[in-house]
Amino acid sequence: MEMKQKNHNGLPVVALVFFGTVFLVSGILLLVYYYQGLRAKQQTDDVREAYVKIVGEDRQTAEEVRKETTEDTYSKSLQAYNEMKSLNPDYLGWIRIPDTGIDNPIVQGADNDHYLNHTITGEKNSRGTIFADKICKAQSAVHILHGHHMKDGSMFHDLSKFKKKDFLADHKEFYIDFGYGEVTYHIFAVMDVDLTKEGFFNYVEESDYGDTEAYLDKVVKNAFWHEERESVPKNSHYVLLSTCDYGTEEQRLVVAGYRVDGEE
Repeated sequence: MEMKQKNHNGLPVVALVFFGTVFLVSGILLLVYYYQGLRAKQQTDDVREAYVKIVGEDRQTAEEVRKETTEDTYSKSLQAYNEMKSLNPDYLGWIRIPDTGIDNPIVQGADNDHYLNHTITGEKNSRGTIFADKICKAQSAVHILHGHHMKDGSMFHDLSKFKKKDFLADHKEFYIDFGYGEVTYHIFAVMDVDLTKEGFFNYVEESDYGDTEAYLDKVVKNAFWHEERESVPKNSHYVLLSTCDYGTEEQRLVVAGYRVDGEE
């Protein structure tokens, strides 16, 4: 009796179709991601150009604005603030860190989800916008700003530079303009926070407790680099810049600074 051979000719075809489909879908997703990146970059560049057109390349400090502004005049900083507010009512201020790609608007939404994937102009985009945590209030001693660590170098990607001692040694300041000129923040600590570890320091929730001294103690205690605790002023305004880190999915890189020029 003749044995019939099984026909396996269909298997390579099925495999070819499967892997071809995977390749095609992956290519489409990559193109979408690339396009979103270009869109987000263009929007950020356009908004930055509009901002700088008003305030100028040499940003005024808060002290300079205070000295030059009278009851009958508006500072360039306030004009820029109003312009950004007209673009997006959630606009809060502008952050700049020298020798990085961070020169961006800051917003604050009703929740912490919206600006994870929306630009300042309202378009849905995975780059999102740098935003203040929802728990931060105008009178809060501590403000926490969140931003994605994008592989294309955008948003808060360049915070990773502060993990290098040489860069940190020469870059101890960042600047924020809340509408009255740039305020200087001196960096006093850099920390990695792993949210998966039991008993981790919840730098977001604990910032709202009101005990600033105890909070600063924990920041320094959990930092892999910090200045002497005694050198951190007791009565200042503190800003923590937070982004994802690639150690684990729940790891955060946090750069902490305090206001040094005494502006309110």
